[in-house]
Amino acid sequence: KSGDALSAGGTLAANTDFTGYVPIAGSSRNGYLSISGENTVASVATMTVTYDVSTHTWIKSNSGNVTFPAAAFGSPTPVSRFCSGTVTPNGTVMVSEEALTGGDTNGDGYEDIGWIIEIDPATRTVIESDATHAGVDKLWAIGRASRENVVIAPDNQTLYTGADDPTNGFVYKFIATTPGNFSSGQLYVLVTK
Repeated sequence: KSGDALSAGGTLAANTDFTGYVPIAGSSRNGYLSISGENTVASVATMTVTYDVSTHTWIKSNSGNVTFPAAAFGSPTPVSRFCSGTVTPNGTVMVSEEALTGGDTNGDGYEDIGWIIEIDPATRTVIESDATHAGVDKLWAIGRASRENVVIAPDNQTLYTGADDPTNGFVYKFIATTPGNFSSGQLYVLVTK
């Protein structure tokens, strides 16, 4: 629960939101659990979970928070308000920033907040998917919005996401150039008439 100590240091955040299970070798009893915190500064904790069939309980181990380096993502708040996300066909997790705080404090040409981020739950690291940008990345090509969630189609190339806007909601479709790599592609938005 929120406030519980993690074995790699730190605690599980308050305001937990997205929870994603990534199976290890296809197992429904052994995998990685990721839990996001909808705070500023946001967090994602990952842990290994194993189901004990004799006691009918889940045992957690190797728990810790993902590091979001300020140098790559901006500071003093590198990530904000993680809302719902998805478990990808690649065995990774995506989380969505449900905030649009302005600023480009690290000078990389992108606003710091309002993106989707892909994480490897086994290593608790952000996926580096864009070799043209130094350091780890947010998924710039999918666009910036106050997002609510992510869904990836079985083709591992088509991604859908929604923007949480108090006046108008938006639905986006993103077609990745290369299946499984969402660092480049074509972005579409639903327009109703």
